Amino acid sequence: MNPSTEELKPWSIGGFERLVAGVERLIRFNMPGFDRLGCFSVKIDGNEMLISSDQTPIHSLHAECMVLMDRLALDDRLRAEPDQAGPGQTLDEYRNLLRAKLDPIDPGRPPLDALPHHAVPHRIILHVHPVAAMELCCDRNGGQRIAELFGGSAAWLPSGESRHQVARRLAQRFKAEQVQRSLEPRIVVFENDGILIAADAVEDFERLIDELIQRFPPPQAISKSEPDELPDAIIEWVPMLRGLLADEGALPILACDFSAGARRMTMRADFNPAGLLLHPEGQIVCGPAPMMLRLDAGLEGKAIRAAIQEAINDYRSQHDQLPRVVLIEGLGIIASSRCIDQARRCLDLFRALIQLNDRIAEPNHLSQDHLSAIARRHAALRAAQTPPRCSGRMAGRIALVTGAAQGFGLEISRHLVSQGACVVLGDVNADGAEQAGVELEKTHGPGRAIGLAMNVMSVQSVHEAALRTVAAYGGLDLLVSNAGVLRAASVKTMSERDFTFVTDVNYTGYFRCVQGLCPIMAAQHTANPSAMADIIQINSKSGLVGSNRNGAYAGGKFGGIGLTQSFALELIEDGIKVNAICPGNFFDGPLWSDPENGLFVQYLRTGKVPGAKSIEDVKHAYEAKVPMGRGCRALDVMQAIYYLVDQAYETGQAVPVTGGQVMLS
Repeated sequence: MNPSTEELKPWSIGGFERLVAGVERLIRFNMPGFDRLGCFSVKIDGNEMLISSDQTPIHSLHAECMVLMDRLALDDRLRAEPDQAGPGQTLDEYRNLLRAKLDPIDPGRPPLDALPHHAVPHRIILHVHPVAAMELCCDRNGGQRIAELFGGSAAWLPSGESRHQVARRLAQRFKAEQVQRSLEPRIVVFENDGILIAADAVEDFERLIDELIQRFPPPQAISKSEPDELPDAIIEWVPMLRGLLADEGALPILACDFSAGARRMTMRADFNPAGLLLHPEGQIVCGPAPMMLRLDAGLEGKAIRAAIQEAINDYRSQHDQLPRVVLIEGLGIIASSRCIDQARRCLDLFRALIQLNDRIAEPNHLSQDHLSAIARRHAALRAAQTPPRCSGRMAGRIALVTGAAQGFGLEISRHLVSQGACVVLGDVNADGAEQAGVELEKTHGPGRAIGLAMNVMSVQSVHEAALRTVAAYGGLDLLVSNAGVLRAASVKTMSERDFTFVTDVNYTGYFRCVQGLCPIMAAQHTANPSAMADIIQINSKSGLVGSNRNGAYAGGKFGGIGLTQSFALELIEDGIKVNAICPGNFFDGPLWSDPENGLFVQYLRTGKVPGAKSIEDVKHAYEAKVPMGRGCRALDVMQAIYYLVDQAYETGQAVPVTGGQVMLS
């Protein structure tokens, strides 16, 4: 068990929270794409060192993510001569690091930086990549510029081909300096690889951070701007690209930048991808080069597929792999990965390195031999480790849920995200949807959910949601048409306005969503016939049996099942399954329980339940109608959703989830 935050407070060097606060202050200046990358360590005593796990992003640093290392074992490794070079050496380093863990049961994985951190004699070590530091360390004259900027308080370290070599160089450098003077807090600038700061006391650590912040102002130019308007072409082009970038049958998640700056980059006659050579992570994360794609605006359907496929084939023949970054001329930049956080990191890093290359007068590119050695070691490590991937039964899927700001829609969204999906929460209540998306991101990670304004009564609003979904994730695998309203009243007294409103949302709104979003799914299937998608309408038991004094709602839901069956017959040729789920009453949701406009209040007011004198009377009356004695819950609906998504041989069905209240015959 790793030490808790409380247990770390008695350190003579100070509290862990104070150290983390200092780290957080500095990583705000990290270059985009490097916001996750970095390493932090603290030597507790002469024989133990805590270091941040390589599974935890530096911006999520906390006590439980630290791995406890045996410095005596690390010292043995540091003194040992490497048996071989290249991938074998990297595997040896990795295996020896695992052996140097003091708690073998701890699942935390030590980073390869553990050996360099051990080699530095100071107690507190942080390795990060501020933009201004990258501008220095990636410059051919970087060593000279560092000397001019910091004088003797900073050291320049030429790049090494392995962490073992870097550790030895650091140890030699600090040993030589100790001979000349007493050990002082230090800044080490690595050629092409950011900066390391080292101190023994919290106060010195904080002082170094203050000094760097003063010298390294926040980055101005390396940023992403939102596009003013998303072009309609992305609804077909981008999902088709996604289908053709499938790896071992799995469609990727795409991170997209359609901003004006990205469009300009794709149209530059002098575009040079050499920025990927500025840092070891450049080609590891972004691939050897971007794929350039030019599409004629007049192309449609299979002609677009053919053009994209030809470009991918040419790229594979040249680089022996699928592209991770695609530049579509005049449209924008797209990064591809199995997880949204990896795709976003790839996009951020690519854009930042290209811009960084433009800003440096004499960029110092890593040699191809150096890059090849890095790539071989990375491949060896990848084979030895289990790479972190999105997990869950919906991992890698993109879903859009309508009516997602509350009730069933919000619960469905939560479940989908918890099972690995990227989810777009659409709702006419834009603030509620956006806030729900923010909360899901806090729980499950950046990019995993977004909330947006979506009014199913507006064709334009649905179209905007389709564009935003593609811009966020590159496609769509599951549409959950959940938005619905209810106005309970007798046919004798219901206004035509209320009847039209209920029908427009529950029936016509379902049609608008399918019409506006199925082209995304169809484009994926055109590109990749094995790519199937799902549309699921959250219907109601009132779509299976009539509902007394609730004719507008039941009529729209009955009609929804007719639409489901009809859409299923038509859209299966596009690889889209269409089904409906007919839940029983969700008594705990706002539709029923809202104290002002919930159905319990409405039914009490209209006298729908004879003899009922209170909301509790109405609720008990409805619970008594259910053989299982309770209302429907979100998990009940989710089990049906998972069944329909997993089932490859089911379409056009209406699945009751009613606790036995409605039984099909």
